Amino acid sequence: MSTGSAGSGSPDGSILRYTFPKTYRLRTTEEFKRVYEAGQKQVGRHMVVWTLPNEFNYFRAGVVASKRVGNAVKRTRAKRRIRELIRMHQYQLQPGRDFVLVSRYTVPAVAWEELVKDFRHVCERANLFEDNLETDRR
Repeated sequence: MSTGSAGSGSPDGSILRYTFPKTYRLRTTEEFKRVYEAGQKQVGRHMVVWTLPNEFNYFRAGVVASKRVGNAVKRTRAKRRIRELIRMHQYQLQPGRDFVLVSRYTVPAVAWEELVKDFRHVCERANLFEDNLETDRR
């Protein structure tokens, strides 16, 4: 099995793994409530992001899709798409932040490129991206 070519991977030479492990997720109601009550909100065309500093050296994310998004199939699709955005951009996100991404009703049907553009826009407005990384990596 190949470990990758020169230039692939993180700055320290290790291979980047694009997973979204449970330690990087907000899981309990109390964690979500804390971000909603004490965090700051940024509104995008297709999603809303709430952010709050945390005490860890990594980010934690939560994804929400209310019944306004649609039936269970549409809500699941919306959450899956937003989780994929987080997974794709995880090495660009600032550590030490909790954030909740709330899906709007357009997420299940909007074009992927438009969703990526809105995600980047709302994350930049919320200062979720690290300054020293390029934001065009896919």
